[in-house]
Amino acid sequence: MAGIKFHQGFLPPVIVVDETWVKVGGKGAWIYVALDPRTLKVVYLEPFFVRDEGNTNAFLEHLVGTYGQWPKLVITDGGWLWAAFSFWQVEGKITWKVVRGGERSVLEGFFGEFLKRRIKDFDRYFFTKKGLGSLRRWPQSFA
Repeated sequence: MAGIKFHQGFLPPVIVVDETWVKVGGKGAWIYVALDPRTLKVVYLEPFFVRDEGNTNAFLEHLVGTYGQWPKLVITDGGWLWAAFSFWQVEGKITWKVVRGGERSVLEGFFGEFLKRRIKDFDRYFFTKKGLGSLRRWPQSFA
């Protein structure tokens, strides 16, 4: 199982992508999220134990495989995502733009106010040492 599709229908033409670190089952994990800046809804989410170019590429490939299309524009804050996104931009698959504030602020609010706090509470009551399985199952109940 790759990530979790939250949006029914087509992939929005513009998405905001970022990753954040969380602690689950006593281990650190990275959650990559794609958000529709127009509706402010999560489009796709996928956890990984490691944040690197390979997993960033895997996130994009799984997102595209799930929706069957590439987004027209991907907005990020730069950071770690630049290497993978630069590759796909050179390949002509996406246009990538770095934005600070605006659409990005919505995603940061989602991470801090919702996702991290809910995962921490969930992990406290349903602690697991079985890897990312519970982290994948819990958000899927909201999809």
